[in-house]
Order: sequence, then C-alpha cells, then structure tokens
Amino acid sequence: MLLTRPGTTEVAALRGQRIGVTHSSLGPFLVNQALATAGMTLADVELVPARWHAAPQ
Repeated sequence: MLLTRPGTTEVAALRGQRIGVTHSSLGPFLVNQALATAGMTLADVELVPARWHAAPQ
C-alpha cells in the first residue's frame, strides 16, 4: 500500500515526486515493487525519510 495525496489514482503519477519511506531496507524495496507495476524505478522518484506524524489519521 502506498499513501498518496488525494487525487493520485495511478502509480505513474508519482514520477518526479518525493516519496516518504521508512528508514529500513523494506521501505525502498516495497516502493520499487509498486513503481515497477508502472514501468518505473527508484530513479524516477525522490525518496525522503517518512514523517509519520504528518500522515492522515
């Protein structure tokens, strides 16, 4: 599962965007798997540390 901004309905829309990930090897791995479904790689996005306090409740 990816948490996105409202209105993001396709993984391809994440191209060029910043994506918050957990500070572990699992976060980038899961994002990479999701991006692959749209023919993308981690090189197509910018990974940043997740700020969980800013996530919607």
